[in-house]
Amino acid sequence: MPQKGIKGCNDNNQCKSGYKCEKRNGFCCPRCPKGRMPFGSCYKGKCAENYFCSVGNICCEIEEN
Repeated sequence: MPQKGIKGCNDNNQCKSGYKCEKRNGFCCPRCPKGRMPFGSCYKGKCAENYFCSVGNICCEIEEN
């Protein structure tokens, strides 16, 4: 889901932290840390085991130390 109120980021590149400008459509879209692929969306603030709910309501993999 695009970041609310931000379209045309190709021109101004003003995406919030945790979002990245999608060059193909000009919307700010959520991203997991280190550019990893999301694994679905959060349900009531929760994700599958070994995943956490991140900015933009997406599930991102928990990094092992």
